[in-house]
Amino acid sequence: MLHVRFDGHSGGGFAELCALPALQPSCDILAQRPEIDGNCSTYLAGAALARLLPGDEIKPHFDSHCRLSAHLGLRAVEGASMMVGGKISSWQEGRTLVFDDTYVHSVRHHGVAPRYVLVSWFCHPCDLTWRKKLPSEWLEMNPLPKWCGEGGGHPPVEGYGERL
Repeated sequence: MLHVRFDGHSGGGFAELCALPALQPSCDILAQRPEIDGNCSTYLAGAALARLLPGDEIKPHFDSHCRLSAHLGLRAVEGASMMVGGKISSWQEGRTLVFDDTYVHSVRHHGVAPRYVLVSWFCHPCDLTWRKKLPSEWLEMNPLPKWCGEGGGHPPVEGYGERL
């Protein structure tokens, strides 16, 4: 996987992934989002280009950091699927699967052609530490979701696991 960090921890981000002409527009959009830019200090906030070969499997795992993961299908193929929280999903080209990275997830590929996705990891909307860094105009347009309860800090997010 090629990784791009938007928080300055890898020499300012936009490494070789964003140098690819086909991905420059996506990188530009991601870099402008407060959920992924320098305001978001969650572990590995950024993006990666992920290839999954036929027969590959990513064992069940989860992250202990408060973040969401988004998988944009670039080349979705039959036979590749992901299980998140007990639910199986498949990628579709041009569509995004978004999930809470603290849920157990795994990937399997029983197809015949490689699968490619653009993965981005970004701050969870319940993370109050991140939200405190954002301008009031943005916060007014994006209020703390009711299901967050009182939110919490980074990591772990106090009250976060108790209400989901």
